[in-house]
Amino acid sequence: MTGAEFICVYKNKSKDKLEPREFKINYDEDEKAEGGYLIPDLSIWNPDDNIDDLPDSYFNIKKDGTRKIKKEYVNRIPQKLFYDESGNYSEKHAMKYEGWYMPAKLLFDPSSGTFFDTKTNEGTKLTKLGSEGRSTFTTVLSFSILKNLADNEYGFEDQKLLSFTDNRQDAALQSGHFNDFLDVIKLRSAIYFALKNSANINLDFTTLPDAIFKSLNLNQSEYAISPGDFPSSIKDNENAFKEYLMHRAIYDLRRGWRVILPNLEQCALLEIDYAQLKENCEYEEAWKDLILLKI
Repeated sequence: MTGAEFICVYKNKSKDKLEPREFKINYDEDEKAEGGYLIPDLSIWNPDDNIDDLPDSYFNIKKDGTRKIKKEYVNRIPQKLFYDESGNYSEKHAMKYEGWYMPAKLLFDPSSGTFFDTKTNEGTKLTKLGSEGRSTFTTVLSFSILKNLADNEYGFEDQKLLSFTDNRQDAALQSGHFNDFLDVIKLRSAIYFALKNSANINLDFTTLPDAIFKSLNLNQSEYAISPGDFPSSIKDNENAFKEYLMHRAIYDLRRGWRVILPNLEQCALLEIDYAQLKENCEYEEAWKDLILLKI
């Protein structure tokens, strides 16, 4: 899940007009307009680079090795589309906005590089905003409102949001969900910026806790039950907090099945690897006597 917008539209070629459509309905009643998706984010596809990422089955390969995309796939990859706020569009002439257009059913997701089986349901490839759980939706909306209040320079005491619910169970559920969500996001943000600001953009088991601690930039009173005044007490509190951060980071970076909050590696924001793995594998002297490698 990348968060890229795929706007459901009919492409009415007779009127050069983009018209709204319901998700999973690919043609209008008269079958005169093609159903597809308008993708406003231009960065999700670069024809010069991404065309090489398509499967070999999409191409006809000539004897000289050159490749030409097959006729049946030409219009299935993202096509540049110009449009305006009234839904008028053009494939050639510049207009107020521009984006990519892909017909339904999607063969692949250019925002994530995921390719689909032709039998895969559209609901498996994309998800509607309205299909999200109420707790997650409320949390994201609430956080967005509070963040915008801060961004617009409202005082800290005025950054408030009042919500109503008809029972205590729902209030407790939403409160717990909100706290858990922000807890996870804050930790992942700290890990990401710790890595981004590190030397050579590289961290290992020994340097990760210190880097996360510096990235969070918290006062001692925010993480210690008994803040210390003496240097030794301050150091003890810091070391205890760093151990906790390391445990949380390792636990969070494990490969899990969280659909809504995939970890940082699954979001392609970092990569976990083994130190000197390539060099050790290429050291043939150590492996020459292993029978399994001679088969």
